[in-house]
Amino acid sequence: MMRRTVLCYIFISLFIASCSKDEDNSQQNDNNAAAPVACFTVNKYVTVDSTEVFSFTNCSQNAVRYEWDFGDADYAPVANPMHIYNQYGKFIVRMTAYNSNNVASTVFDTITVGYYSLYKIVFKQASTRFSTPILRMLRTSYFDIRDTLFSQSMLPLTVQLTDSSVYDINSASVQYIYREDSIGQPTHNARAFIVTPASIINSQFDTAFNFGVWDTANFTMYYKIAYY
Repeated sequence: MMRRTVLCYIFISLFIASCSKDEDNSQQNDNNAAAPVACFTVNKYVTVDSTEVFSFTNCSQNAVRYEWDFGDADYAPVANPMHIYNQYGKFIVRMTAYNSNNVASTVFDTITVGYYSLYKIVFKQASTRFSTPILRMLRTSYFDIRDTLFSQSMLPLTVQLTDSSVYDINSASVQYIYREDSIGQPTHNARAFIVTPASIINSQFDTAFNFGVWDTANFTMYYKIAYY
């Protein structure tokens, strides 16, 4: 009987010690949770559409909780948020990832929401109707850009523009007028044309006009993203 009592006591002691050891290991594992590594990607970083829906994809490691600051006083506590800015500007997005021990890791990226602004025109070809034409690009009530082509050998002729809101495309479409004026004469060649944000490819708009027997005019308009 005595022997059975001793064996039971030993068994109970070993069981309690084993449980305590498991609890200690569990606690140790929690305390040694791997450090989080914050990471995210987004479907687009630059847009000229203020209603663009940005989709953020979380690629963080060792994280169980997330906090997003979109840079426009809006926040989200989810893993893979979607966001619309509805305004122009450059926004710094901050995502913070936390592991099970509430250790944080933060990563940043920048989103630009703006509109196209004309900053350069390259005249590649002009009609030969006038020996010394004045090449012009107009937007009624906004600007009238002019440069004199003293010789066809000057082509391509680059006109660099200063930063100004008069060159912005902040509407669905903009009408320009390409025009060639003859120095000292009332005659000219002219064509009106429309540019929309969708017609600007890789920040450029290319076009050409046929002036019949006077050959063609060809030019490229260059745009940048503005948000002021």
